[in-house]
Amino acid sequence: MMKEEILEETLKTIAFAARENALNFLQINLKGENALLLQLIASGGKSTPGALAEDLGVSAARIAAMLRSLEIKKLVERVCDEKDKRRVTVTITAAGKQFVESISEAVSKRAQALLEKLGEDDAREFLRILKKCTGFDEKLSETQENDADNQSEKPDTNNETKPENPADTDEPIRGDHSENGI
Repeated sequence: MMKEEILEETLKTIAFAARENALNFLQINLKGENALLLQLIASGGKSTPGALAEDLGVSAARIAAMLRSLEIKKLVERVCDEKDKRRVTVTITAAGKQFVESISEAVSKRAQALLEKLGEDDAREFLRILKKCTGFDEKLSETQENDADNQSEKPDTNNETKPENPADTDEPIRGDHSENGI
């Protein structure tokens, strides 16, 4: 494995470990509002407050407070459904995406500095141990198995053109339980 591959794999492992609060030594804060923004990106750029609360394991009240703060900072937008004003969709803004990119850059720089300090052999060992400690390898294996199962069940759709940004599709929003979202 080349150094760039180790860095990429380490970044994926760090993202997983951050959710487990295992990276205090790297001074990476991927909790609260930062975690919410990252989850929005992972959800294709839009979601519902309920789905975000479920994904992040926090209360609806906590999500509401984070969304208020992020909306004031113009990092997210909340839009009420025209037909049912009780339904809200949360969308990350361009400024929110830019902010997430800056977080990713900072994490990447810290991880790269750590790997350089360790050297290639120790970096490989660190990655092995980090994966073992966080259970990332097991989670990755489960995800890959699920993806393989899903691919074998789906018909060939290679002839279809797919939008570059999943947020631009008419697909249901994660957490949308309306008649069109099931």
